[in-house]
Amino acid sequence: QESKLRDQESKLRDQESKLRDELRDQKKFLRNRLDQEKNEEKYEEEMRKLVEKYEEEVRKVQAQMGKVEAQMGIVEAQMGKLEAQIEKVEAKIVTLDTRIAETQKEIQEMTKKLEAAQDSAWSKIDLPNQRAYAKRVLTWMRNTPEKMTLELGDMKAAEKLKEATKQCEQANKILTVTISKDGVEQLKAHIAPDEWPIFRGQKQEGCQGKKVLFQRLRPADEGRLQHTLKKVKTVGVDGDNRQCVIWLGVPAIAKSSGMNMVLWILLNNIHKEDWPSDVAFHMDSVLMVWKHNPTTGNILIECHSITLDNLNEKGSYEMDGPLVIEAPENATEVRRPCSRAGVALTTSSRHADVMTKTLMKGTHSLTYALCDPWEAEACIAMAFCLHALNCLEGLSLGNEWEKVQIKIEESEVGGRAFLWT
Repeated sequence: QESKLRDQESKLRDQESKLRDELRDQKKFLRNRLDQEKNEEKYEEEMRKLVEKYEEEVRKVQAQMGKVEAQMGIVEAQMGKLEAQIEKVEAKIVTLDTRIAETQKEIQEMTKKLEAAQDSAWSKIDLPNQRAYAKRVLTWMRNTPEKMTLELGDMKAAEKLKEATKQCEQANKILTVTISKDGVEQLKAHIAPDEWPIFRGQKQEGCQGKKVLFQRLRPADEGRLQHTLKKVKTVGVDGDNRQCVIWLGVPAIAKSSGMNMVLWILLNNIHKEDWPSDVAFHMDSVLMVWKHNPTTGNILIECHSITLDNLNEKGSYEMDGPLVIEAPENATEVRRPCSRAGVALTTSSRHADVMTKTLMKGTHSLTYALCDPWEAEACIAMAFCLHALNCLEGLSLGNEWEKVQIKIEESEVGGRAFLWT
């Protein structure tokens, strides 16, 4: 605005100069006329009119110049306000920079404390004990399991289940129980001599019946299991094109539990024809590795203290066999699996985009295997089996299972729920 007003002032000065020139020319012209006509009165009259006209134009120019000066004053006042605001913003920026620096320093200090706490936690990991457990797991997973059938609600047969469980525990074998109802198989319960690997993790701390692994028998569940095993057995070329299978579903539907089956079958078939010679399992900063020794023919067992983040780092650890991961609840993502073969893990549908964002961009073959919630009938069979094994805290029915009333309801949104009284 100041620049425009200055332009107007310049134009008005040009007009004034032009008017002066015109006046001078007119005077000259009139003198010539007076000389010619020798009419002095007419000359003076015209001169007077010209002077009045000139004075009027000058007054107009001066009035316009006054307005321009007033507008320039307003502009200068606005500029002063803007400069004051700029100074305030700059002061706020300096304050924010100071706060950001302080926050970054606090974050660094907190990170150091967390790392120190993690180091302290890792140092408390009893690796010899973990290795002894891994050895026991290998033994009972490779032994041929005992089998029996249990009719839903048959408490007399449930008593035999307890005795069979004790015998298998002493023999270091798995007891596989097929639970049926009216001759129709509902699900299988694999009862181990010790806790199943994934049930030992922090995420499953409140789990009841950690020695019992339930297996769904639907074609979709069997297909997901076999597809996962096929993928994770594949070894990539130079670490690329490795197969990653992620079991995806809503929280708390036993996705992690199902990974016990994957690990069991891999260890049961280790170093057999068309099966890998190395298998690894990572959970809670512990990496368990089972390796076939071609010289002795034995299975070597290694245990390492390593977090999932460090497992992601290139060169931190490498292996040729498949890797089963039980990711912690607060895991950020799996970026670069250390296995040159396949990787199997589970994630909640609400964390999938974060957990796999780097895998989706890489050269890995990424497969999502969808998991749905358990059907009510299977949950009832699970409850009966856990009740028979006295694994349900706060519930002791003795031989009164027949008094349990179960009602299946259809919900308004199309799902199913069951009520147990």
